[in-house]
Amino acid sequence: MNGNKDKAGKELKKEFSELHRMIAELAASEDQRNRLEEALLESEERFKAAFEYAPVGMALADINGRFIKVNKTFCDMLGYSEHELPAAGFRAITHQDDLEAAKRHAPHPESGVFSIEKRFIHKTGRIVWVFVKTFMLKDASGKPLYSIKHIEDITELRQMEETLRKAHEELENRVRERTAELVKANEMLQAEVVERKKTEEELRSLKEAVETMQLGVTIADVGGNILYTNLAEAKMHGYEVEELIGKDVRIFAPAENWNRMPVENMKEVKSYKRESLNVRKDGSTFPVQLLSDALTNADGRLIGIATYCEDITERKRLAEELLKVNKLESVGTLAAGIAHDFNNILTLIIGNISLA
Repeated sequence: MNGNKDKAGKELKKEFSELHRMIAELAASEDQRNRLEEALLESEERFKAAFEYAPVGMALADINGRFIKVNKTFCDMLGYSEHELPAAGFRAITHQDDLEAAKRHAPHPESGVFSIEKRFIHKTGRIVWVFVKTFMLKDASGKPLYSIKHIEDITELRQMEETLRKAHEELENRVRERTAELVKANEMLQAEVVERKKTEEELRSLKEAVETMQLGVTIADVGGNILYTNLAEAKMHGYEVEELIGKDVRIFAPAENWNRMPVENMKEVKSYKRESLNVRKDGSTFPVQLLSDALTNADGRLIGIATYCEDITERKRLAEELLKVNKLESVGTLAAGIAHDFNNILTLIIGNISLA
């Protein structure tokens, strides 16, 4: 009997130990569960704090885009309180022109993440540009349950981009306008170059003609200083061309003819033709015929006088010879007339003698 009691005592003790172990395990399990719950609660609090005080807008929405929870930053971004946000959710605050784009960019359930730039409508009606990044939350089977959205206000950035775009467009317009101006200026310059070359050719031809002509040509400024003289003019007066440039034009005239025309009268000089005496480098004089014209610029301002000079020494000599010949002819005619009259008188006398 005692043996049975010992056996029963051992079994009871064993069962008691097992019960004690089970109780200990249950206590440990409860403690672990409590720690897990505390950790979960702490994690939830951290998540709520991170959600609520995030520097970007955050929203928890159902799969149809209706708001479940939003943070203060998102509310401030759009000017609403959490309770004032439209029940229709994101669709109600999205700009009409961006609804289709948002629909096209909606995430595929398997993708889980997508982002888009679009416009929200502020409570006051103004446009708020945002960058939205969406994360899909799924159940164990992969079925979408909710979405968490990070919303960043990029209005100022878009305004800067728009300002930069306009500045870029304005710069491009200015570049195009300036390019067009430069092209036009280049075309005008090319035309001017062609015209100038043509003028230079004409001037070269004219200069060659003036240089080779037998008439002397001198151009003087309004002060009477020689700006140009051709070879014929220089040789006519016994000078080299280089000796005359810059000299007073009165170098060609005897001292008694040094009366300078007033500047105010020079402009009226047009084909002023006269005969005069010019003086050579050696001091000898010779007769010339002069023709002068005033020179003016494009504004009509007097810039000088051009004078053409012809040595008429030979012409004068021939004129004198012709005068002499004419005088001799006149004397001959007179003598012939006298002889004729004398013959008539003789004939009359002879006839009278015969009658006597």
